[in-house]
Amino acid sequence: MQSLLQASRQRGDSGRLLPPVWKSFAEKKIRFRRGQLYLIVAAPGVGKSVLAQTYALHSRARSLYLTMDADKHTTCVRIVQAAYLITQEAAEEGIEQGAEWAAEALKSVPWLKYAFPSGPDVHEIVEHVWAYAEVQGDWPDIIWVDNLDNVDCDEGENGRKTVMSDLQKLAHKTGSAVVVLHHAEGKYDDGHETIPQSGILGKVAKTPSMVLTGCLGGFPGQMFWSVVKNRFGPADPSGRGVRAELWSDLQYMQITDKSDV
Repeated sequence: MQSLLQASRQRGDSGRLLPPVWKSFAEKKIRFRRGQLYLIVAAPGVGKSVLAQTYALHSRARSLYLTMDADKHTTCVRIVQAAYLITQEAAEEGIEQGAEWAAEALKSVPWLKYAFPSGPDVHEIVEHVWAYAEVQGDWPDIIWVDNLDNVDCDEGENGRKTVMSDLQKLAHKTGSAVVVLHHAEGKYDDGHETIPQSGILGKVAKTPSMVLTGCLGGFPGQMFWSVVKNRFGPADPSGRGVRAELWSDLQYMQITDKSDV
């Protein structure tokens, strides 16, 4: 048993804010904290994986990125694209030819560590986190799980809910932020309609501290990220009341504030 003063002195890094990347996110109180569970939801092609990787790249937060949705080659190509603002074709050619400039881009992000499990269950995810800690000597700032549908679990909503509960425990145990990427209900698959909290596939929004849902805007590259749940700031379950505007150029793997476009 502890007093609250004792607990505050012994919390370690849990609750610590991680670096902001986009001004528009900061204005809407969209911030990641260590020790919390987060959920990012969007239709295929909107750019949730690019959003996650852009944050991981530019925040310089120590990240363990568990990707089940992209292979090693694709991930390396995306990093080189983002580093040099070049097309997929140019980045791929540089990697395949063993170009020094491509290798330098991949070496320039030591805070990013990746694992490529195929259909892992939570126990395997935990093993990857423990392996990271053993090699790095500390827990990561952020653990990215891309994505929930590829995590092996029991069928149905209860299976996904159990995974989210276990990942919340992992966040509390390690003091790392755990960010899970996920899909919406099928009627939102065109990517253009705002996704409310009720539109998240499997109804798994109860556990996370913050839930973001993304959709495309009316202009090429425009995207909106709605805060449908946020324990540390304003939110609107409808997805329309609190949302941040970003702009993407997926040809070069870039996501920026409007002022940077």
